[in-house]
Amino acid sequence: TWAAYSDIYQIYQKIAENRQKKRSRQRSETIAKVELDVAHELLLGEPLTVRFSAAHTDPTDWVGIYPCDVASLPGLSGGRWVYVSQAVDSTIVFPPSLLPEREGVYEVRYHKQDGYDTVASNIVILVRSALTKST
Repeated sequence: TWAAYSDIYQIYQKIAENRQKKRSRQRSETIAKVELDVAHELLLGEPLTVRFSAAHTDPTDWVGIYPCDVASLPGLSGGRWVYVSQAVDSTIVFPPSLLPEREGVYEVRYHKQDGYDTVASNIVILVRSALTKST
């Protein structure tokens, strides 16, 4: 139900905020700061638009979509990832074929240079139908 996903979302949002603060403190000057702008709700079957802003991009930087409780490790994104463009301010559109097919709480993560260290993340909730999408 929506209420259960809303509660889970709140918990994961706080965890993500704490991780982002920790990453910001740990990040060296050589790693570009990246900010993601992602819708927090999405209907299943709709495309997902991810806007990002980075001080520097590399053709091997990429964005993946993971369940919140899954680590960023090889093979765990389930093929739900795309390389970013080399523009420092850009938009990526994930087609429905690259999005999860089940409702749940997922995290959009930005990774540098074909690596798996997450340098930015944002949570998105995928919901089943317009009837369960909050207004």
